[in-house]
Amino acid sequence: MIDSPAVSRYSLFRLKIIPTKHQDFTTLFSFEVNKGQLLKRLISSAPIGNVKKNQRWAVAKDIDSDLNTHCISFQFGRIRKKIKSKFDDENLTFSKAVIDDTEYTNCIYFEKLQLLAIKHSTGITAKVTTIAKSLCTLISKQTQENCDLTNNEASLLKMSKIVAPEIQNSVSFIKELKNAYKISKFKIEIGIPNPPDYKSLIEEPLEALTKGGNSLSTTVKASNNYKGLKADFFADIAKGAAISNNHVTAHIHYSEKDQKGHSISIRQNEEPAFIDIQDEGLTLNVVANKIITFFKNIAPSNNSNPL
Repeated sequence: MIDSPAVSRYSLFRLKIIPTKHQDFTTLFSFEVNKGQLLKRLISSAPIGNVKKNQRWAVAKDIDSDLNTHCISFQFGRIRKKIKSKFDDENLTFSKAVIDDTEYTNCIYFEKLQLLAIKHSTGITAKVTTIAKSLCTLISKQTQENCDLTNNEASLLKMSKIVAPEIQNSVSFIKELKNAYKISKFKIEIGIPNPPDYKSLIEEPLEALTKGGNSLSTTVKASNNYKGLKADFFADIAKGAAISNNHVTAHIHYSEKDQKGHSISIRQNEEPAFIDIQDEGLTLNVVANKIITFFKNIAPSNNSNPL
């Protein structure tokens, strides 16, 4: 009997550079810095350092790249001290020894999308979000000296923090929208603009308002309690919000008799987006293209994808 190839699960995140203080917000956008390239260079510098007490994390120096998909593949792992029992065969005694306990996983970063795919590894942690947060903490500590940053990039990082929110999969939310008898309300909250790929007729002006008004977020609400809102139109907007990690809620009615209705939310209804890949023996280009294809499928139809 031939064993079937192992399947690896990759969870998807968006790497973002956001201000640490509200008053730094407008300044953040005054720098002419390509954030996607900057994040790539921070990762490629192969940083190593403490993220928590007695816990070091590191990006391995051997970094692969694929020019066609504008991505890099790298190993990222945790090194921590662990007390382990050992037995001395000569003296027939037991003792305790401190050893390095090391676990790592594989990650792929897509520069133009600011998209991060992390391969699940229960050896490191049961929560893949912990891996993403640790990477953000580590690369945030890079300095101008050890990463060859420009003055603008160094200044930008001093007033910013790097975060990696999970991409939400909007499938069941959209299914509820389209199956509803009526959508009476739809609300979207736009945060700080960063990843460059999705600009809809709603998100783009709201991002401009958020940026120009020095706001951390801007909210718009559409309502029609009589005939209801158009499901297809707002389903596409929901897709864009999910891949940009913006918050969306809707109030729907299941039938004409359902006068009160029900509130639904992508963050309440959805698991974070992930893709399962039989990646053993595959090249980086093949794996990267599978991830991009999946990303395009959960993105809105009018997505202005930079790839």
